[in-house]
Amino acid sequence: MTNLSITNDLVANFALLTAFLFAYNLLFGQKVAGLRPSLRTKTIAGAVHGVFAILLMYFGVSIGPTTILDFRQLMIISSAAYGGLYSALLTGLIAASARILLFGLNHSSIVASISALTLSLASGLIYRAVRGHPARMWGYSLLLSLACLTGTLVYLLGKDSADILLRMAPLIAVGGVFVAGLTAYFASANRLTQELKASEERYRKLHSMQEGILQSASGVAIVAVGLDGRITLFNKGAELMFGYRAKEMLGRAVKGFGVLSAKARHGLPDEREWTCFRKDHSRLRILLSVTPVRDEAEVTFGYMGVATDITERQRAVEALRKANDMLRQLSLLDGLTGIPNRRHFDQSLEREWTAVASGDSTLALLLLDIDDFKAYNDTYGHQAGDEALIRVADAARSVLQREEDLAARYGGEEFAVILPGASLADAVRVAERIRAAVEALRLPHAGGPAGYVSVSVGAASARGGALSDAQALVADADRALYAAKQSGRNRVAQAEERQGAIR
Repeated sequence: MTNLSITNDLVANFALLTAFLFAYNLLFGQKVAGLRPSLRTKTIAGAVHGVFAILLMYFGVSIGPTTILDFRQLMIISSAAYGGLYSALLTGLIAASARILLFGLNHSSIVASISALTLSLASGLIYRAVRGHPARMWGYSLLLSLACLTGTLVYLLGKDSADILLRMAPLIAVGGVFVAGLTAYFASANRLTQELKASEERYRKLHSMQEGILQSASGVAIVAVGLDGRITLFNKGAELMFGYRAKEMLGRAVKGFGVLSAKARHGLPDEREWTCFRKDHSRLRILLSVTPVRDEAEVTFGYMGVATDITERQRAVEALRKANDMLRQLSLLDGLTGIPNRRHFDQSLEREWTAVASGDSTLALLLLDIDDFKAYNDTYGHQAGDEALIRVADAARSVLQREEDLAARYGGEEFAVILPGASLADAVRVAERIRAAVEALRLPHAGGPAGYVSVSVGAASARGGALSDAQALVADADRALYAAKQSGRNRVAQAEERQGAIR
C-alpha cells in the first residue's frame, strides 16, 4: 500500500469517527450533558464508544500482516471526556478484546491491546485530575496518545515506523483538536438546550400562576382583548357576572370597543360606570376599568378590562389589589435569589435620585461582585454557582436594617444596594458588614482570594445636585468596585464623596 493510499484511508477513517460523534450527540447528548452522569449513562458512553472503536478497527488501514492503523485512540479519549475513568476503561477493554478477536492472538494484537488499556486508564485519571478543564484533559490525553502510538509503532516496525508516524501523528493531533472542539461545542449546545428548557418551564409555571390568580378572582370580571377588539381572556368572574361561558366569548369582538378603549388607546387608564346586559338580557351596572397592556419595550399589545358589580365594590377592589400586588411582585423579583431584580433596582434608584436632586439629602450606592465567580462555576459547577448567588443575596439582605434600604441583583454575579440618606462613611460601614457576612458563610472557593467565596464592594455617595444624574452615581460606585478588585479583592473601596450645591 502506498503512502498516499495510507493517508487517504486514514482520512476516511477519521471521517467515519466524525460521523459517529454527530450521531452519538444526537442520540445521547442530552443524557450526558449533566455535570454528574449516572452509572448507567457512563456505561452507555463507554459501551457505545467501544462498539464504534471496533468499527474503526474493522475499517482500519492495514500496514502489515498483523498491524493496522485507525483512530480508536480518539474514541477512548472521547469516552473519558463523556464519562470519566469508568467509561474510558470500558471502551479500552472492548477495543482491546475486539483487537484480539478480529485479528487473532498475535504479537501486534497484544501490544495494541496493552496500548489501548494504558491510554484508557491514563486518560480516565487525567479526567479526574483536571475535571472542569476539558481543554487540559484533551491536551494531556492527546500527548499521551501520541506517545503510545509512537512507542507501539517503533516497537512493532522499528525504523520503518518513521514514515508512518510522520503521517499518522499530525492526523491524530489535528483530528484530536477537532474532536475536542466538536465535543466542547456539543456540550455547550446541550447545556444551553437544558437551560432553555428550564427557562421555558419557569415561564410556564409563572404563566400558570398568573392565570390561576386571574381565574381565582371569582368576584371580579377580567376580560383581555387584543388590538383588534377580540377577546383573548374571559375569567371565571366574567362568566359569573355576565352569564356567558368563556368558550362562547373567546375570539368574539367586544361591542362598543372603540368607545370603551378610547382613553386606553392613548396610554391612559379609564375607569367609569357602565350599564350592560347579561346573557339572560337582565341589566347590570358595573364599574369598568380599562388599561393598556404593554410588553417590556412599553409597546401596547392589548387591553385589560376589569369589571365589578357596584354592590360588591369594596370586596372586589380588595381582591383586585391583592392580585395586582402579587403580579407586580412577580415582575420585580429575581427568579433565582428572590431579591429585587434589575428592573426594580432601576426604578428605585431613579425615584430616590429624584428625591435627592430636589433637596439637601444624600444618597449612597454599593456595587458588589463575587470574586472570581467564573472560576467558581468552572470548579464547582453551575448548580453550586446558583446556590452561592442565593447565599450571597441572603447575606447582603440580612445586613440591611432600615426598611428604605434596598438590596437587588444587578446582573450575573453582581449585586447593588441603595442606601437613601446615607453618607459615604455610612455606606462604607454597611459595605464592610456585607463583605464580612459573605466571608462568614465559609463557602469553599479554591480559586478565590480568601479560600472562600468573597465579594469586592465599591461604595459611592452624593449630596443634592453634586452629580448630573443617577447613572453618574452608578459610575462612581463601579469605579470604586474596580479599585477594590485591582487592590486584591475581598475588600471595600470608596469613591470620592460628592458634595455639591442643590440644583
